[in-house]
Amino acid sequence: MTGVGRAVYRGDVTGKAETLAAFVEQIREVAGSRFAAAYRFGSDLARGKGKGQARVLLVVDRIDRVLLDKVAPVISAAQQEGIRVRLDTTDNLLRGADAFPAFSLELIRHRELLAGEDVLSGLKVEIEDLRLRVEHGLRGIFRELVANYIDGKVEQGSVLGIRRAARRIVFLMEGALLAAGNDLGTSPTSDEIINEIRAVLPAESDEPWKVLRAFLAGDLSMGTAGMRDLYGALLAILHAVIDHVDRMPDR
Repeated sequence: MTGVGRAVYRGDVTGKAETLAAFVEQIREVAGSRFAAAYRFGSDLARGKGKGQARVLLVVDRIDRVLLDKVAPVISAAQQEGIRVRLDTTDNLLRGADAFPAFSLELIRHRELLAGEDVLSGLKVEIEDLRLRVEHGLRGIFRELVANYIDGKVEQGSVLGIRRAARRIVFLMEGALLAAGNDLGTSPTSDEIINEIRAVLPAESDEPWKVLRAFLAGDLSMGTAGMRDLYGALLAILHAVIDHVDRMPDR
């Protein structure tokens, strides 16, 4: 380390425990009293080749220029080495949970404390106004997929955006079920979520859901043809789910 403001993390891209530990130890030292917690987070759902990458959530007391000047070089170097880092505050994550239900549900289901205190132990998504948040998220994904398709993302073979969209759709479907009062248990699988949401939708073709399941299982070819099939499946699924959520009463 060459100084508090110029610390540089050195590691490999394997995401091994010792690599993460070295990074977390350094960022904790650099952030000092501003550090609250570090988590490894996120499900492996639809991660594809990035599945093995370490994803770290750094939680601090607040974010300002002083802190950013200290941690930015460390985070930037770590990300270049293959560790994906997200920086946030305890207050923003807890109080903003309802505004971002997809990320919040993923964080509730899939996080591992690496250092500090579990400041997110009280993280929850309230049922009140959840239907509206879910609908907003689903409609936003629909617009993104349409724009990506028009912009030629299919031909370019870029799968990062559609992987993220598919993952968010699954968690937003979970949010829709929670908003309707369904009891999903503590850690529902993607198949359980899909089965539950399909049970409340009008009977339609099973093909889009087969494509989504194949993609989530890593069994869908991601060449141009597979990408086109996946875009078509997600658009069809979104059309049905958005219509259902739009008709749900607010609670």
